[in-house]
Amino acid sequence: MNLRHGEIVCLLGASGSGKTTLLRLVAGLERLDAGRITLAGEVADDAGAQVLQPVDADRKLTHLRR
Repeated sequence: MNLRHGEIVCLLGASGSGKTTLLRLVAGLERLDAGRITLAGEVADDAGAQVLQPVDADRKLTHLRR
């Protein structure tokens, strides 16, 4: 999923389809089994990595909210 600046997205799906899991993955509260999450071009999580990549989330989110 690629989102553009200012784009509003709504996650819809049946119970158990992964909506909350997706939000928890993006927030860094859970680890990926496969794939990669990038935030403003920087890898936030990578299933192949041994450790969670540190991301200055506050700085990144502030920049993205402008």
